Formats: sequence, C-alpha cells, structure tokens
Amino acid sequence: MKKNSFIYMRGDPAYSSFYIESGFLKVCGFTDLGQEMTFYIRKKGEFFGVAEIILNERRQSSAQCLSDCQIWVVNSVVIREKLLTDITISSIILNTITRRLIHQQKMVEYLITKSASWRLAWVLAQLCVPAGDGTYKIDMKLTQEELSKIIGCSRQTVSAMLNHWRNNRIIEYNRHKIVIRSVDKLLDEPD
Repeated sequence: MKKNSFIYMRGDPAYSSFYIESGFLKVCGFTDLGQEMTFYIRKKGEFFGVAEIILNERRQSSAQCLSDCQIWVVNSVVIREKLLTDITISSIILNTITRRLIHQQKMVEYLITKSASWRLAWVLAQLCVPAGDGTYKIDMKLTQEELSKIIGCSRQTVSAMLNHWRNNRIIEYNRHKIVIRSVDKLLDEPD
C-alpha cells in the first residue's frame, strides 16, 4: 500500500486483521472538531486490527500508512477460528493486547503528569532500535507534526526539543532518521 493510504477507517466493519511485512503506519482518530490524534505507531513485524474482531464491533479508529507498506490481510473468520482452536495463537494475541493496554495506560498517565519534552523522549525511546555502534536509531520518516500528534503538543514544541537535544549532542536527526546517542541521557534530560 502506498504512503498515506488508509487500510481502514473508523466505522468500517472488521472483516480482517493485518500483519505488517514492511513499512509503518499509524492508528489514529479524530476529535469532534476534526483534530487528529495518533494512538499508536505500528511497524514491521506487528499485527493490528484484531480487537474489533474479538469484540465483533466496527472499527473504533483509522489506520493510515506513514510509508509505503506491504501488509498481509487475515480474514476475521480465520482469526476467530484460531482464537478458539489454537492455544499458541490465542496466547500471542492475548499477550500483545495486554501489553498494548498497559502501554496505553502509561501514555494516559504521562499525558497528564509529564511535560511534553519528557513525553517526546519516552516516545523516541519506545521507537528506537539498536544501531549496532552503541547508538540507537529510528528509521521511520516521522514528521515533527506526527510526533506532536502522538504526545499531545504543538509541532513547534517538538522542533524546539529536537534542536535542543541535537545542540547538546544527545541526538542527530534529519528528514529520514533520528539517531539517539544515549537513551539514558535522552530520558534524563527532559524536565
């Protein structure tokens, strides 16, 4: 699927779940005033769109590609059958959904109790992977606007924090990637 394509929209029937072979996407929603909120970033190796199948409900959010993506589609009938007959699949889905619930609880807590700079550092720490040279990288082409929608602040605040961390040699960034020199320093720096 091409960048900016929607996999599904809020209100759509949940006929399938999805597995990301390559690329990354966001699961998002919109307020009554039309303001976009990003709930999750999903990347290679992750599945999504299962909760509404389990609950037999329509989609509660939208999913949009943030890059070109290769996505496998799994029919809801297959998911329901596997949940009932395959303990391994049931366990994987239960563990994943439980981890995501705990992650969302932390995010709500952080939105209420932590500064925007701390929330940004925490999100970057969640998205990074070891680069093999002692640094960590985020290869996703996330815009400052997208990061602001994840942490609930303005794009200008994100820009100011990224520049601050770059000037203090905690991160390097450009339009294509972010390199974190030290996750510990990044998380210790804010506030």
